[in-house]
Amino acid sequence: MQTLTHSVRIRLSDEDLALFKELKRLKKKPTTFIREAFRDKINNELPKLIAKQNHNNSKQYCPF
Repeated sequence: MQTLTHSVRIRLSDEDLALFKELKRLKKKPTTFIREAFRDKINNELPKLIAKQNHNNSKQYCPF
C-alpha cells in the first residue's frame, strides 16, 4: 500500500455529512471511500479527456 503523505481540507454540506455518518455506521472509512471514488472517476473519465484533447490538438490552425 502507498504511504499517504498529503492531506486536503474539504468542506461538506449537511447532506454530505449525513452520508459520511452513514458510511461510518456501515464501518466504511470515508477517506478510503473518497480515494476509491477518485480513482474510479479518473479511470472512467481520463481516456475520454485525453481523446478530446488529442482531437483538439490535431485540428490545424486556420485564420480564415
